[in-house]
Parts: sequence; structure tokens; C-alpha cells
Amino acid sequence: MFGLSELIGMPQDGISLVTSKGNHIGNTQGAKVAAGRVSAFRDLCRQRINWKFRRDSYGLYNCAGLVWASRRTGISQNEEWLKILADDGYRQTSHPVLDDLVLYRDSIDRSFLHVGRIVGIESGVSESSPKIPIVLSKWGHDLGECVHFAHDHGIDSSYTVTLEFWTDRPIDEKSNESTRIVIR
Repeated sequence: MFGLSELIGMPQDGISLVTSKGNHIGNTQGAKVAAGRVSAFRDLCRQRINWKFRRDSYGLYNCAGLVWASRRTGISQNEEWLKILADDGYRQTSHPVLDDLVLYRDSIDRSFLHVGRIVGIESGVSESSPKIPIVLSKWGHDLGECVHFAHDHGIDSSYTVTLEFWTDRPIDEKSNESTRIVIR
């Protein structure tokens, strides 16, 4: 699922990476992307009506590396994702805002399939419809980046997918809700 299969050569050891509590995060830098994957990803983005191409395939990092490691490496193990979520103070939210995360999990075994960063929120179909999160995603080590609606993901249909929204926003102790900082 995390896309190490379409790389040329062996993935490289990871970089020094730790959580905010100083715990090591296991990671692997991918190798060069196999020929044809760059154009294949661009074609995939054109086929999916609501996907907007952002960046070509590049094997160094995966979706978790985009979100938590600034495009420097891939983080593929479930245990590492759980460690990051706990150590860095993430918690689930039912009201995602810009810069929150969407985590895609297998509904059966609860393993992580994908993570993306919310880069926009669009109005629903009507005023009473829920808002629609717009996500920046990197699909595995071997595919590129695109922007898409949260529910319009590219995960194989053999999975039953559950979406979870997570935030690391500070909590307003008076209301027990996450605060939203607005910079104008």
C-alpha cells in the first residue's frame, strides 16, 4: 500500500527523525521511481475528475513523510504513526479545519492506509450539508502529489476504508474545544 514496489533499486536507510517527545521514528527513504510512473500518475490525475495534480512522482517520501517529515523520508509502519499521533499531541476531531489531518484506516484490521493534510474546506451541496475537506496527498513512495476531496481517495476498492480527522490544535480549556488561530 505504501508504494515501495515501483522503485528502482533498494530503498535507503532513513534519516534521524524523532517525535516531539524525542522518541525515534523509524523511516525509509525510497529510491528513484521506475520509468513510466511519472506519466502514469499524471494520467491518473486526469482520469479522476476531482483530483488536481500538484507534483510529479518522487521516490524519496510517502504520504506520512509529506505530512510529518517535510518530504524527506517515508514512514510506513503503523506503530510509528501511532507513536507520532500520541507523542505529538494529536487527537480525533469531528470538525476538521485547515492544516488538520485525515487518516484513512482499514475498517477491518484498523491499519493505516494513508494520511493527508487538509488544505481547504468547501461548502457542501446545500447550506445544511457538511463542509467538504480538501486534502493534499502523496500516494506512496512511487506516485506523486495531488489535491482532492477527502472522500475521493485512491485507495484500492478491496479495502473498506474509514476516514478519521485528527488535529494537534491547542485546546481552549474554557470550552474544551480546539482553538482556531486566524492570521490576517
